[in-house]
Amino acid sequence: MKTNDDPFQENEVTLLKTLNLLTHILEHLNNPQPKEETFYDNADLKRLLNLSDSALHRLRKSKKIPF
Repeated sequence: MKTNDDPFQENEVTLLKTLNLLTHILEHLNNPQPKEETFYDNADLKRLLNLSDSALHRLRKSKKIPF
């Protein structure tokens, strides 16, 4: 019997939130609005996406996020 304190469910929710946020950022970066263009530095992205330096580097190296 699973309870609400299931660590797998918590990890799944965190992962889904992170993926949704990353999708939103990617959509914004791929379709920038001229008047409302927003730039994110490494610290912002790491905080927003809860990523390490190496994870952010891998995303940029694989061209999943532009820089």
